[in-house]
Amino acid sequence: AEEALQDATKCVSLAPTWPKGYSRKGAASQALGDGFNATVAFRAGLELEPTNTVMIQGLCKAEAKLKEISSQWDELPSGDSDGEAENTQQDATSPSSAAALPVSSSACANGDSLSALAPGEGGG
Repeated sequence: AEEALQDATKCVSLAPTWPKGYSRKGAASQALGDGFNATVAFRAGLELEPTNTVMIQGLCKAEAKLKEISSQWDELPSGDSDGEAENTQQDATSPSSAAALPVSSSACANGDSLSALAPGEGGG
């Protein structure tokens, strides 16, 4: 998965307008357990190809993992006197372009059929 991430990162740098590069980068990041960078990659790819069902599904999975991790942070006792342990991950995963994406958090949370959000499109 490390090599796949390196390849996908290079692909994105060489062809930043090719959505499949972001799909591969998101999938590789997910395979490495990096939900944050997977989310960033899938969102970038969806800005280029908003109906790509593979990236929509990947984004839903990545955001679900981030939500799970975030809830674990919320359960930790506070007590960091210098405030550096503050969880800012949620803000970083919500770019201003998120409203334009064809998938909502409720669609992911409800387990709705994502293929219905992007009929006739596919592939990653």
